[in-house]
Amino acid sequence: MSDRGRAANRPLWIYVALLALAAGALWLARGAGPSAGALAVLSLAAIPATIAITGRARLLLVVVLLATATGAGWLGIADGQPFALVAALLLVAAGTLLGRFAATLPGMGGRFRRAGADGTATGGDARPAELDEADLWRELSDGRDPTETDRPP
Repeated sequence: MSDRGRAANRPLWIYVALLALAAGALWLARGAGPSAGALAVLSLAAIPATIAITGRARLLLVVVLLATATGAGWLGIADGQPFALVAALLLVAAGTLLGRFAATLPGMGGRFRRAGADGTATGGDARPAELDEADLWRELSDGRDPTETDRPP
């Protein structure tokens, strides 16, 4: 993986660590009742959800994380659970990080999208428009990938 790819994934790893630490802190605060355990599971569920969804759904996940942080903060204040307060701060940090990098974090199927004119990923057919079906089969027979756009004309 290139240095640029590692740098692009760094916010994702920080985000995952924040959510895992928040879930651990909520698990330690489960003496406050079953709601702490439920918030811990919700914090852990946000990790694969972030990778599975893209676009506006990630922004909705930010709202869910901030609501979870509110619930954890309420547990911390109402029941005197310091671990719940720590979890609330970690969840706010994770939600802020996700809100900031929502568009740039990798997601499922990201490698199957090509960059549009403005640099954003677009779905759909990645093959060049100038190739007809016979050319596509010829390139496949020659061992080349007809969907690559950086090949010589």
